[in-house]
Amino acid sequence: MVFQTVQLILLFLGVWETVMTLYSQGQMSTVLIDILIIGMIFGGPSAFCVQAFFIFRLYSFSQRKPLPILCSILITIQLAFTLTIGAASSQVVALQKWQGFIVSALFVSICADTIIAISMSYYLRGSRTGFRETSRLIDRMVLYVLATGVITSITALLAGITFYVIPNTCMSP
Repeated sequence: MVFQTVQLILLFLGVWETVMTLYSQGQMSTVLIDILIIGMIFGGPSAFCVQAFFIFRLYSFSQRKPLPILCSILITIQLAFTLTIGAASSQVVALQKWQGFIVSALFVSICADTIIAISMSYYLRGSRTGFRETSRLIDRMVLYVLATGVITSITALLAGITFYVIPNTCMSP
């Protein structure tokens, strides 16, 4: 929660500085602001912790190791990509050189979130009992898991599409 709060504050300040200071003065360039870079670095561990929690829940429901291990590998790769991009962004003027890393991080994020959401839903559905209230609660949990997994996957997909569709910004080549 602390990482997520710090990340949101830093991203807000970075966007504010970009829009209000650089853009209003006509100095908008492809340089990333340090606040945005620090926000990206905080975002990686935050996403890693949230996804690790869901992977732990997945293991608790399934009692099988292969799927949680696969998801753990994916989120570790995602964390490595995110931290690498964040750390290296302070050294480069734009993110054009990091296009492969960025697309890879988004793709890994989509895969991990989708696998976790579908697997959790599958195992939750399998834990239904014959009781109406319990089944309704499980149905709500399945809906919640699918909704959060779909939202994060769609967000990552839209970020990737935006990265390619809108040229000449600080976030695209």
